[in-house]
Amino acid sequence: MSDPGPGAHLAAEVATQPDDWLTAAGSVAEHRAALPRPGERVAVIGCGTSLYVSQCYASLREGAGAGVTDAWAASEARLDRGYDRLLAITRAGTTTEVRDLLGSLRGRLPTTVVLADPSTPAGSLADSVIALPSVDEQSVVQTRFATTTLALLRASLGEDLATTAAQAREVLDLPVDAALGRLPDVEQLTFVGRGWTVGLAEEAALKLRESAQFWAESYPAMEYRHGPISIATTGRATWAIGAVPEGLAEEVRATGAHFEHAERDGMAELVRVHRLCLEVARRRGLDPDVPRHLARSIILDR
Repeated sequence: MSDPGPGAHLAAEVATQPDDWLTAAGSVAEHRAALPRPGERVAVIGCGTSLYVSQCYASLREGAGAGVTDAWAASEARLDRGYDRLLAITRAGTTTEVRDLLGSLRGRLPTTVVLADPSTPAGSLADSVIALPSVDEQSVVQTRFATTTLALLRASLGEDLATTAAQAREVLDLPVDAALGRLPDVEQLTFVGRGWTVGLAEEAALKLRESAQFWAESYPAMEYRHGPISIATTGRATWAIGAVPEGLAEEVRATGAHFEHAERDGMAELVRVHRLCLEVARRRGLDPDVPRHLARSIILDR
């Protein structure tokens, strides 16, 4: 079989996201018994991208009045706070920190895991499993598994993902120049978000670092003035995902930096970030399917 070329897997996986989201949203009833119940106190854990999805869901679930929800890195989780359920998100199902935590909780706290392959170790360690094999990925860099997991969780809170999926399709259909504008040419990019999109801002910056070795940072939007704005200057950009604090756009532009914002759902904007990752990696001669120093899953030798 011929080599599909640098970034081919990532490009293909990015492109399926709108349909993946709608399929996941339509499967909520199938997974209802495994999902957090209204009123439960829930800890959501993950590593890397899965941590940022956890943060998004925690903010959305509390905002929907569904119950106290905390997001933790699997290695830093403090579970002595009276939780009723732990929800673990792990694409590979083999990550050491997630496996260790699930194993330590057997018989002590109800656990649910969202993963791509239910036959992996995390699947056997959790009480309930939500498997999403159709959105598993060949690229090391996560895109559709993470966003589809978030789509499922958002739909479980009663959200309608139709507009979000339509906006993502529009982003994917645009020519590269129209979708990205001047963004591929900037030297540095800072993402900011508010509420649930703080997690998306974190994920957006991680995607650029992983796939294109690009200098990207992320902050809650109201924290941006408290130091990070000092690096804003001509040739750099600040990209707001979601609501923009009053006056922030003008303050960024006053530094000479470009301010980027679009009136789209945050997940649709993240698809635009995915396209930026592919474009910057291409320009730099990198293969975003196999980022340096990274593997599909972190398995520690102990």
